[in-house]
Amino acid sequence: MIDLDQAIDQSYREASDAEAVARRLEARIEQIPGAQGLLPRRKYGTPVNFKAIQENLTLASLITQADAALANYCGLDASVKRRMDEEREAQKLRVEALRMRTECLREANERAAKTREQQLVSGINPMTGRYF
Repeated sequence: MIDLDQAIDQSYREASDAEAVARRLEARIEQIPGAQGLLPRRKYGTPVNFKAIQENLTLASLITQADAALANYCGLDASVKRRMDEEREAQKLRVEALRMRTECLREANERAAKTREQQLVSGINPMTGRYF
């Protein structure tokens, strides 16, 4: 009888441990905006079904975009988040370069306008560079 009681207790502890891990994992997934309600249903004491997560394109996409470590743990492509971060950084650099170029052109236009204004005041035709 003791062997049976030990087996029952062991089974219950394993189910409880699996449930605790699954709940922590589900809680982490549900922290991702839009992921709540997309998790596959499971019975008490069973682990999270990673295959079901991988087959749910919406959930898999949300996980890969939000958390690279979690995506890797779930068997998803973890490089998506890294590529998205790199693309965002590249976009920021392009915006900054465009802002700097625009500033340089604005300064050049201001200098050219000042030059034209000075030439007109002094009686020089800006098109020919000669006096009127």
